[in-house]
Amino acid sequence: MLEKMKTMCVGRFLIDVPEVAETSFRPAFLSGWDISSIPDQTDQEFTDWMNEKEAALKIAKGKDGEPNRYTIEAVTVAGFSGKFFISGRYWHTWNEGEKKITAESAEILALVRSGGVSFSLFATERGPEQTSKLAQIISQIRPLADGEIPSEPGFCVERGIIREPLTAKQRERVTMFVGFNDHRDISIAFDTEAGLKGDLPLLERSAQNSVRLANPSAFHLLRRRVRNIGAIEGQEYLERVREINGVESHSLTWESINYDRNDVYKPELMLKLADGFGRPGEQLNASLSDKAVLELWDKMLSSLRVRPTTIPKPVVPEPPPPATQAYAGTACPQTGWWRCFDGDDKVKVFRGRTQYYRKGEGMDQATLLLPRTLWQVVKREQPTFQSELPTLWKLVEKKEIQK
Repeated sequence: MLEKMKTMCVGRFLIDVPEVAETSFRPAFLSGWDISSIPDQTDQEFTDWMNEKEAALKIAKGKDGEPNRYTIEAVTVAGFSGKFFISGRYWHTWNEGEKKITAESAEILALVRSGGVSFSLFATERGPEQTSKLAQIISQIRPLADGEIPSEPGFCVERGIIREPLTAKQRERVTMFVGFNDHRDISIAFDTEAGLKGDLPLLERSAQNSVRLANPSAFHLLRRRVRNIGAIEGQEYLERVREINGVESHSLTWESINYDRNDVYKPELMLKLADGFGRPGEQLNASLSDKAVLELWDKMLSSLRVRPTTIPKPVVPEPPPPATQAYAGTACPQTGWWRCFDGDDKVKVFRGRTQYYRKGEGMDQATLLLPRTLWQVVKREQPTFQSELPTLWKLVEKKEIQK
């Protein structure tokens, strides 16, 4: 089992697991959004998925039993395409002091796809106008190839990385599960979550466990100690448990301590291994001995480390042909009308895709005007987006306009 290992990126950390292991992820969490990926979906399956969701909304009922109030919006951002599904829309009222507040809430689901990977982002009790914030999160996602370990700063989820900027207040969280086809009784989970206030340390909580205190003979202590992994401070509590029916299993836990709720690189970390599980309701004797399970545990835990990152250098585009093309941030080489390659028929460009520049003036980064929700139309709000790559402008007409 331990002859060959593979490295997994989980949150901002790397951890090695046996190559024969099967891994899966719980939906990641960021700013209240659940984020899942579907890496083995085809383009057609993704289209069918969106169509099935739309068909389901057409026949769904709202909380009042009336037909579900919903809207569907196309989304195209940073290489992703898909749809926003805003459903279960209803108005609710509450008081803030003497002021009466009325607002609309809904469930928001985004189904988007890029680079052969589909992503689902979902939250309830959100204002429909929050699709603009969701579009920002989507723009920060980069799909990852199977087994890819990214080098840029950010937060790894299954088959993707959510790139900076991110803060601890966004409560980033992800959990990876590890299992084995030849040892199906073993369950391993590694969890990382930022922005928490914290609980009692593991060793202190373990000493207060009422079940253990009431049945001391059922628990055989393997280890109880402070265990730091590099610069990561932590504690571990490892034991073998004998059930009333005589079945024996292991319960191994390691948790970080002294984490900082304001630092995404010092989140709460937990590694947990349990075995002796069979079919639902069935208990089995652990398939690994004490020695074997500790070897597996130590191999994985000792590999835990912060993922090294490098800030990518800005992409320097090749020089455009003289006087006919120019990138944002460079001086205009020729007075006239210039057209940018950003935007399309649905996504407009602020001040238009064709704009007038004089020689020597700085070429602007195009600002895209994202589609507005009904709520944003009412509030006269306009969500915008700018690409990380410099806008390319092409000269379409040489013309001098007198000032």
